[in-house]
Amino acid sequence: MLDFCSGSGGKSLAIAHLLKGKGQIFLHDPRIKTIENAKKRFQKANITNVQFHTNEESLEKIILNKVDWLILDVPCSGSGTIRRNPDIKLRFS
Repeated sequence: MLDFCSGSGGKSLAIAHLLKGKGQIFLHDPRIKTIENAKKRFQKANITNVQFHTNEESLEKIILNKVDWLILDVPCSGSGTIRRNPDIKLRFS
């Protein structure tokens, strides 16, 4: 499974149990700090069949012909950000 532009991996984390520890979850986000947060979340949830990537080109070589599921939130819904900061809606017009 590939979660492209994953943010801190909330969507993948929510469905990781469906894999029952089998297969691989690939998370990609170009923001290093965001991927570091994802690593902490997956470690806390004891999900070990996950790889974290910030470089799109190196990820492409790894996953070629290996992805059965794709999670792609385009454009980013920001649902995680809004959930964590509900007042953010009031700061924009």
